Amino acid sequence: MRNQISIAISGFCSIVAVGTLGANGIAVTSERLATGAILQIEGDVAVQRDDGRSFAPELGTLLYPGDRLQIASGRAIVQCQDLSVATVTEADWTNACQSDPNTSDCSDDAVRCPHRGDEIAASNSATPYIIAPRRTNLLDDRPTLRWNPVPGATRYTVRLREDGLEIWRGEATSAQIEYPEDAPSLQPGAEYLLVVRSDTGQLSLEPAIPGGFGFRILDTELAERVRWKRGEIEVKPWNSTAKTLAIARLYQRYGLISEAVAMLENTIENGVESAALYGYLGQLYWDYLALESLAIDRYCQALKLANPEDLELREAAIDRVGDRCSAVSEN
Repeated sequence: MRNQISIAISGFCSIVAVGTLGANGIAVTSERLATGAILQIEGDVAVQRDDGRSFAPELGTLLYPGDRLQIASGRAIVQCQDLSVATVTEADWTNACQSDPNTSDCSDDAVRCPHRGDEIAASNSATPYIIAPRRTNLLDDRPTLRWNPVPGATRYTVRLREDGLEIWRGEATSAQIEYPEDAPSLQPGAEYLLVVRSDTGQLSLEPAIPGGFGFRILDTELAERVRWKRGEIEVKPWNSTAKTLAIARLYQRYGLISEAVAMLENTIENGVESAALYGYLGQLYWDYLALESLAIDRYCQALKLANPEDLELREAAIDRVGDRCSAVSEN
């Protein structure tokens, strides 16, 4: 890892192909990269893709070059790839969000890069593999530490390493623990790795992948910038869900993946059902956190809820999960 976990792949990255009939009955032609996402919808709004498909959008629906928003009444709020925001009220609006050349390629910290074709190893459900924080920057220097619960385990020994040296050890009876106030403070510039062992003898260490499994505290200057930008979003006259999605995409841009995921998961727990939101979570779990089982679950939920005309979302999910959704639904 570098001094900060740098995420070069876009927060709107859903590289798909659309047009002729391809695998799984999904139409495909050329690769496309999303340049925006819908944060909020008020009234009667439709998305028209550049091939003529039209459907009702939802929270998080991605917009591609050439897409149009058709507004019979009300408005839509769109966040572009560069985090700028457009409030759309005109009856026929062509997506004006531009591609950001600084976020068009994957960094080494993204597991699945379209140009590399990387694959991730399946997580072993019998081990306490780390769920959070992993492969991420953090704003919070007292994070919640989470891992996979091991069948039959009743106690876990939790160790935190700083640049390879153990700085803290704790015990837990469930699969998470708060990093305590009296533990050594976490500082920018150091690389941290969480290691967990269950009382059944299972260890959390996983096979090496590009970028590793550690985490870092975001540089002080960057952290202040994120908090300032977050404050700007929090005072916008939007609904709370729109603000959450906008902040999550802000967090992703600065490599705060675990904190972005936590916000999105909380939104779903509060009753928001959105195929695009599940698809976004699937991307974060798969591309950045290398958590295959959680990614598959979210992608399968996205497919279950997806509008049949949103081929881009469906193709992105099917590309990752294949035919594994039937197995997920049976568990």
